[in-house]
Amino acid sequence: MSLLNKPAFIMHIRSAVLILKQFTHAARLHGSVGNQLHWNWMLK
Repeated sequence: MSLLNKPAFIMHIRSAVLILKQFTHAARLHGSVGNQLHWNWMLK
């Protein structure tokens, strides 16, 4: 049972890590540019 589940579990972790990396990369891009614009707009 556990041997059959292992590959799917590893694939799930890999996809989750990939999504997490993409999310953090997007958040970093948004944080540097978008956050600056957002706070400039908020403080006006």
